[in-house]
Parts: sequence; structure tokens; C-alpha cells
Amino acid sequence: MLAMYGREAGQFDAPETLSRLDAVGARLGVALEAASQQEWLTLLDTALAGVGNAVFITDPNGVILWANRALEMLSGYANADVLGKTPHLFHSGAQNLDFYQRFWNAIKNGITWRGEIVNRRRDGRRYTASQTVTPLLGSNGQVSHYVAILEDISERKASEERMHHTANYDALTDLPNRACFFDRLGQALALARREGQSGALLFLDLDRFKQVNDQLGHAAGDALLVGVAQRLREQVRESDTVARLAGDEFTVILPRLATLEAAAGIADKILDAIAAPFAIAGAELTIGISIGIALFPQHGETVEEVLNAADHAMYRAKKAGRNGYAFAEAVAPAAAADPGLVPEHGNV
Repeated sequence: MLAMYGREAGQFDAPETLSRLDAVGARLGVALEAASQQEWLTLLDTALAGVGNAVFITDPNGVILWANRALEMLSGYANADVLGKTPHLFHSGAQNLDFYQRFWNAIKNGITWRGEIVNRRRDGRRYTASQTVTPLLGSNGQVSHYVAILEDISERKASEERMHHTANYDALTDLPNRACFFDRLGQALALARREGQSGALLFLDLDRFKQVNDQLGHAAGDALLVGVAQRLREQVRESDTVARLAGDEFTVILPRLATLEAAAGIADKILDAIAAPFAIAGAELTIGISIGIALFPQHGETVEEVLNAADHAMYRAKKAGRNGYAFAEAVAPAAAADPGLVPEHGNV
């Protein structure tokens, strides 16, 4: 409240005088409000200076009004570069439009948002933050400010990803391992049931691989396995999965593959790719591969059933002379006179 006193009654009653006093009062009010706000900001700086997490405050439009030192350390942007800007300054492109729509819908309705977000530092590097955005409501019940608190969890996320990779990928070939294979095949079976479509599983085993280890040593054997894994990757689609089950056993999951002919076409590509010599320890090494082919759900409706069908077909290819492929027994060509006869293919 601003109070003024005069020596005479009615000294301030003139309209011009009242107008001037109103203007003076308004300016003083602004000055006092600014001083109060500055005092508040100074208090914030003092209180949050030692906080490890990054904190910033915005107006209802997302314009940053205040930020602590930790945000500067996290983002690489000085406070002078941040104030007056919006958090779009940290935009990395990792989140899609739907993410931001859900984010703004929550906080504009006074709901605190918590989640993970990938931001970009000033130098262009990305980091993952655990972020909480709390709307502050004014006396009118409307959002007056937003308070954002960010914790850098990049190292934790990287550690989790390393652990996940170690648990799900083969250390030698970097292919999905046995555990990951079972999970992926389960997903492929579920997809086939959902869409009413078929898929295929190839079970592959190198021919006479033990001789490579015995004659050239395990280092040469490992190098050969790495080379085989690379060639297998090159023969399939991005949606397919090449996995190493154990030793010299590999599998290829082919979702959305309707016919044996299509699966046989991929098996032929694999046979041709593996037939080319491998450069191992300064020498050229050739090796064959036997392949069993099973369709799902035709040859099985569970992971175990499909895997067993493809595994048995692979052993039949071995018995037929190796370096070829065989179909699972449940599906025999209609032209075969003996319903139990299923032809083996490839260069025996």
C-alpha cells in the first residue's frame, strides 16, 4: 500500500494530481514487484545452487525464466543462452510428435509428467534424462509456471544396454544367442497367429566343423564362425533373425514367409554364400552347411515343436550327403507317390 499525506485538506484532489499519483503508484508497484521477483530468484539461486539435478522454470508458454547451474553443466548452454528460450533448444529429434502431444496434454491440464527423454547438448551429443515437469497453478487456478527437474541417466542406460546385449547376444559372432532366439521365435509365432500367416525356421549346422578345430586350431574355428555369421546376415531381410544356438549351430527366423519354395530360395542363397572360400589364417578354407526347413504353424505351434521339426530336417539333410537342405516331414509335396517321402536338395 502507498500512503501520501499533505499539509492541507484536498491537496491531492485535483484530477491531474490524482492521475500523476496513480502513475507514480503504478511505477512503484512494478518496481516493488520486480524487486520481489529478483529477491525470489536470488533465493532460488541460493537454495538450488548445490542441487545436483538440473532445474529450470518456465512461464505458461514454455519460455525459460530461470535455470540453475546444473542445467548449464548438463546441457552445455550458459544461462544467458537459455533464458528467454524454450526447451526446444535441447530438442534431439529422438521423440516423435505423439510423445510431445501426450506430454503437453498432461502438463497443460495440471498433471505432473514423469518420464525419460533424450535431449541434445550444445556440442550435439545426446543424453538421456529422467525428467519431471510439475505445473504450478496461480490464484486463478490456471497454470502460471512449469518446474522441470532433470537427472542425467545416460551412464545407467548405457550400462543397462550393455547388460541386455551381453545377456542376449553371442560374444563371438554378435548374433542373437539361444535365449534371444527363443524369444524372437515366440514373437514370430505370435505374429503368425495374429495375422493368420505363415513363417519359416531354418536350422543350420556346419559340415565337419570339428575337423577345422582339430586341424587348424580353435582360433581358426572361431574366425570361421564369425565369417559364417556375417554371410548369413547378408542373405536375409532386416525383419529376419539370424541366431547362433551353440557351437556351429545357427538358425534363421523368417516371419511372413508363406511357402516352402520361398524358404528354399533363401536356403539356396545361403548355400551359395557359404560355398565361397573363407580367408582364414592366411589360407582359403571351404566348408559346407546342412539346413533343415520348417514352416509354422504347419510344422508346429510352439517354439519347441517348430525347432524340433527344423532340427530333425537338418539331420536328414546330413544323412542325405550334407551341404544341402531338407524339409520337415509333415509337409510332403503332393506329387510324391509316398506320402512319407520328402526330397532333400542341394549339392550333396
